[in-house]
Amino acid sequence: MQICDSCRFRKNCEVGGFVLNRVDPLTGLLTKKCFYLSVRNLLDTHTAISFELFRINVERLNIINELFGEITGDKLLQEIGSALQQLSIPVGVAGRLYADNFVVFYPAQKQYRLGITEALRQVRNSFSHLCTVQFACGIYHITKRRLPVSCMCDRANLALKRAKGNYLLEYGEYDEEIHSRILHEQSIIGMMDQALQEKQFEVWMQPKYDTATGDRIIGAEALVRWRHPEKGLISPQNFVPVFERNGFILKLDFYVWERTCQLLEEWRKRGLPMLPVSVNISRLDIDYPDLASFLYDLVQKYQLKPEMLQLEITESAYRDNAQQIIVVTRKLQQLGFTILMDDFGSGYSSLNMLKDVPVDILKLDLHFLKSKDQSGRGGNILNSVVRMAKWLNMSVIAEGVETLEESDFLRNIGCHIVQGYYYSKPVPAEEYAKMIAASGTKEDPMPECLNIEDMNDIWNPYVQYSILFNNKVCAVAMVKYSAQNGLSLLRGNDGYFLLSGEVADDNGTSGKLLLPQMLEEDRERLRCMLANFDADHPEESVLLVRCLHAGTLQWISVQAFLILKDTWRSLLYLFLRDITGLREKIKYNQELA
Repeated sequence: MQICDSCRFRKNCEVGGFVLNRVDPLTGLLTKKCFYLSVRNLLDTHTAISFELFRINVERLNIINELFGEITGDKLLQEIGSALQQLSIPVGVAGRLYADNFVVFYPAQKQYRLGITEALRQVRNSFSHLCTVQFACGIYHITKRRLPVSCMCDRANLALKRAKGNYLLEYGEYDEEIHSRILHEQSIIGMMDQALQEKQFEVWMQPKYDTATGDRIIGAEALVRWRHPEKGLISPQNFVPVFERNGFILKLDFYVWERTCQLLEEWRKRGLPMLPVSVNISRLDIDYPDLASFLYDLVQKYQLKPEMLQLEITESAYRDNAQQIIVVTRKLQQLGFTILMDDFGSGYSSLNMLKDVPVDILKLDLHFLKSKDQSGRGGNILNSVVRMAKWLNMSVIAEGVETLEESDFLRNIGCHIVQGYYYSKPVPAEEYAKMIAASGTKEDPMPECLNIEDMNDIWNPYVQYSILFNNKVCAVAMVKYSAQNGLSLLRGNDGYFLLSGEVADDNGTSGKLLLPQMLEEDRERLRCMLANFDADHPEESVLLVRCLHAGTLQWISVQAFLILKDTWRSLLYLFLRDITGLREKIKYNQELA
């Protein structure tokens, strides 16, 4: 490959009175400064030729150095340098910018691109017996020749990031999409400090609902919106990723946390229900020195209990920085804060992660239900996650609920706390205050009665309760009763569906009321019995009648056991037995007598 004539036969070159190293001693390629000078010289000399920059990054070179030694790493860099020097490009130069970053300047022709990728492939193959070598590459087709060469290299680097970690893509290319994103990001960065000073950022609330108590609001998630005086409302997706990259998200998060505490204090003074509000904690926030003390001092400043400010940390943060997050979250929990794992299921969720990290609440990502998979696996996975969370003494919130079908499915698998557009979009803080004031929402009471010592037993497949659910002889149903929504089946075993004649889905429910075709007067008697359950009367019995086909009557004996009761609903086990044959036998014997 040709190099700049001004540097061709000299070890060093002189620029502006300073002597620069022309060649990198390890790879034999041009150093960064000399590469820049050579590219500028070729652009000015060959004005009729269109050129490209091909940037190369060795992925995880530090791991190669650690596992196989720096001698091996240096040998790899030398092989790259040698391969690039041997390229058959008459007008071009190659350089080592720093460490594991290389760049090639050449006429914009396909054959030269192919020559570079082939040279890298040969280097990769020559090391395959020892270690796995991967390259991330990016190309910038030079359209603005007067642009500083350093900026050209930066654009090639942006293209490289498209291919980083994607081994099916040989290289990324700089295009107008990347260019527009850069201009947008620069515009956002230029406005952010003034926006924070002028309080253009607003805290909105997305309510969370308890579907087991008549869609009652039980709290909210605080979300940020940017109301620009000229551009109007700017969506978070247009500025939050920028702030995460440049570190401004730390200042914004601090602002949102304090504004949320201010709102909670205002609502308390207005006599509104004190419902918890969750705020987001970014990965950068976790690195903030003594984050736990900062948050505790913040809630103390506004005379709030720590549990009123719940903290949402994304699943990906736990995966990327688990040990530090475990230390921080445990300290936060000791201070009284509630910790939520946000977006669970959106990444590479791990059972070990759930076992080790201190989390109080899981927020399920509903993408399982939105996929094109028709096998029902997504629903089965969510069902299993809900049960698993209960075994681990974790509450569950489903976010992203957008349809009635999704809401019904979640209710059937025992996930009653939901959040999403089906119930409410994020709303301004004052509108949320009006919603909780109008709903008559009250703060959560403690359960009135719990006559099974461990609620996990209800769901644990290894205890006696679930043995009953797998028994076809004994008909068992778990039901929920509330004054507002009446009686509904949560789960039934095979024996129940055999007795009732209904068809169960994979979750052990039919989506119908308990025992269809029950005589309405008997259904009312059952409702009255369930409504009168309390801690002093945790067990009751009733005889029910169903009218089947052709007017045939079926007599069913029901024994009911109270599991849990609070102000709004009761959770019960029902043991059912068809006694129609027994009644007919008694009647026959009475007639004989």
